[in-house]
Amino acid sequence: MKIVHIVTQDSYGAGRAAIRISEALNNAGQESKVCVIDKQSDAKVVYLGDGFKNKLQVKIYNKLNNFKNRKIVKDGYFQVEKYGRSFSEVSEIKDADIIHIHWINDGFWSESFWNHLLKLKKPIVCTLHDMWHFTGGCHYDNYCNKYVEGCNNCPMLIRPADRDASYNASIQKIHYFGKSKMLFVGCSSWITNEFNKSYIAKQSKKSCICIPNSICDRIFKKNDKYACREILNLPKDKKLILFGALASTSDARKGYDHIKEALKILDSEKYELVLFGSEVVNDFDGFTIHNMGYIRDDLHLALLYGASDCFVAPSIQENLANTVMESLSCGTPAVAFNIGGMPDMIKHRENGYLAEAFSEKDLAYGIQYCTDNCDTLGEEAVSFVRNSFSEARVADLYIKAYKSML
Repeated sequence: MKIVHIVTQDSYGAGRAAIRISEALNNAGQESKVCVIDKQSDAKVVYLGDGFKNKLQVKIYNKLNNFKNRKIVKDGYFQVEKYGRSFSEVSEIKDADIIHIHWINDGFWSESFWNHLLKLKKPIVCTLHDMWHFTGGCHYDNYCNKYVEGCNNCPMLIRPADRDASYNASIQKIHYFGKSKMLFVGCSSWITNEFNKSYIAKQSKKSCICIPNSICDRIFKKNDKYACREILNLPKDKKLILFGALASTSDARKGYDHIKEALKILDSEKYELVLFGSEVVNDFDGFTIHNMGYIRDDLHLALLYGASDCFVAPSIQENLANTVMESLSCGTPAVAFNIGGMPDMIKHRENGYLAEAFSEKDLAYGIQYCTDNCDTLGEEAVSFVRNSFSEARVADLYIKAYKSML
């Protein structure tokens, strides 16, 4: 089979997940390619944003869409998009047996793009990396739950109404999904269930199955902790807590405030924080911080996990976080709140700790528990990830899904 994966960026969470799924499919004997319009890594992808004309078009369309969103959005990350290219000339899309879409905001999603997809009359698989495909515009709903009965009067909009932008966006999605031969895939049990009970799913008569993301255990593997610390110039006599994500401090959903409060409970003489992401932070009172910056390559990231005694993911809402899976694959136990897709990866007190949502005291206890039992939990973490998220298993599940569509 020829499969083309369509995702906006190659270096963010959804893009990295799409590339790993594609690699797993290629290793399983399929012909799989990934198309992006924002290329920031060395990954092998088809770059649709190359050349002055393509870059200018995408930039103009995104400015128009962002201008529209700024006029209607009060706060938070909310997107309704109208303008974009169809990419009808792209041979990888035209020649594919299966079109597999992922996160397609900021350049792909538009009337033009969807009208072209509908004309191709090919099976479409859509992997849900967040909630956007079944809400009226938010990527995570902050527990408002309006998507169940149908989005309107959206609290994120400046002028909420019965037929506001969230309502109109929902109707648009129902139209496109309903006309497509389409299967939705949830990365976690949580997001699969949320899609299936959504208004958009019911009205478009679409269903969602659960297939997790895969992990490359050739890169994300257990390494000697002290060798990793030596390479990264990190202390060998401290318990190291790892925290990080893209926009880990500026995105409230990532739980930065929760980890700040949790660390106040811990002994700053015993523990130190290792932070990676796009921001440099020095506001943990009395706590030593090692700012590692934005990590672009997986090998460097694997060293960070290997050097740490536990990884903390205090997100308020989360699907199937790549960082948690990567940490466990490297033999580093993970601590998170018991929400979203976290229970799919973290088995409480077996390979990590699921803290009561949103108890900072329990989060601190989880950090202490994981760092004190790092070796035992780490061995179980590696075994669990190999069995649950291997490339071979994930590829097999997707191949079965594709064949059912054909």
